[in-house]
Amino acid sequence: MTVSRTNRFLLVGLGALVLMMAVAPARAQDPRATFTGLVMDSSGAVIPDVKVTAINEATGVAISTTTNNVGNYVIPFLPIGTYTLTAEAPGFKKYS
Repeated sequence: MTVSRTNRFLLVGLGALVLMMAVAPARAQDPRATFTGLVMDSSGAVIPDVKVTAINEATGVAISTTTNNVGNYVIPFLPIGTYTLTAEAPGFKKYS
């Protein structure tokens, strides 16, 4: 049986698509964590430019980010573990 060039291309493309779909569930089992949050003061006002740090209690490794203009932060790709979060901003007491 002869397979035309177009059919061969479609078969290879379909095979690649099936392979990508099979790998997608494996990526969903990612053993990493993400912290997301919103930093506000006691009156409920958001605070931009706050340094937020996640410190892994087992290793002592610290990863920091800064809140955006509406007080949101994201610290992605953290190894699973126990963390201490701290928040620091000029004019505010350090929060842990």
